[in-house]
Amino acid sequence: MSPPNPSPTSVKEGEEEEEVEKQEEKKQVEKKEAAEGKQENKVEKSQASAPSPILLIRHFSDLSAALSEFVRQWDGLQHFLDCIGASIDARSKELEVLQTPDGEKVAAVAVKEEAKSGQEKPSLDDPRAELHSICETMGSRLLRKFVTTHLSELDWLRREVPTALRRAPSPARLVFDSIGRFYLQGSKAYERNPTVIAGRRACILILEFYVLSGLPSEVESSVKQDATVAALAWRSRLVAEGGVKSATAVDALGLALFVASFGIPNDFACDVMYDLLRLSNLKKKADVFQQSPILREKIPGKICIF
Repeated sequence: MSPPNPSPTSVKEGEEEEEVEKQEEKKQVEKKEAAEGKQENKVEKSQASAPSPILLIRHFSDLSAALSEFVRQWDGLQHFLDCIGASIDARSKELEVLQTPDGEKVAAVAVKEEAKSGQEKPSLDDPRAELHSICETMGSRLLRKFVTTHLSELDWLRREVPTALRRAPSPARLVFDSIGRFYLQGSKAYERNPTVIAGRRACILILEFYVLSGLPSEVESSVKQDATVAALAWRSRLVAEGGVKSATAVDALGLALFVASFGIPNDFACDVMYDLLRLSNLKKKADVFQQSPILREKIPGKICIF
């Protein structure tokens, strides 16, 4: 017995259902392709907007330099505040003693003891006391002003300043901050202005006193980094003005004392150091350079023969 033939209506309905299914499948495919296309566009846009690795490196390098400068300034401020706090505490204890019934007797005994030991208490107008206070409180600008004011007492400065620098919480930072950035000014700036000339001389003398103190071997890493940048900037100015070989004696002496204080940058060639020492009146300053542990290590036995 043969199966019954499907009616035309059922055949038509089947075809319609099949057509609907195809349309649905087509829509699903189109939706999927559209979604994939949007995803690809997002990826392309994100890749296009993302900064290059070089820009990222530069950004982080700038950020690191800014943070280093902030830490340096913060450390200097902290040292300064600690010194002020210590001075206030010491003064408070003195006042407490004087306020006791036997305070005057105690103070008199202390004065006698100091006189016996040869340690006389300096008066308020004693330049030595002022110098010690400046160093103890990390007064970088005051140190430069003090040396400038006492330039006529050069022998006294050479005797007292190296000793006073040892009282500073951070002698290297005190000296570095006290000289400022005078070395970036062109040579012509020092031709006529007496005030500027005296300031430059004071800065170079502070470097000399620091070398004579024997402290350059104790330079902190943060100061070494700042000093390296400064030394390279100083050399670059000399090169722009005609080269290190054409530098003035004052400029050569200043830079030579600077690297003798804080270290010789790796970018300094041997001929640069030779020219600096040769131009800086070495015969007169040989005894100073010989006190630098940095120069003694880098060029042992050579300073006297240049």
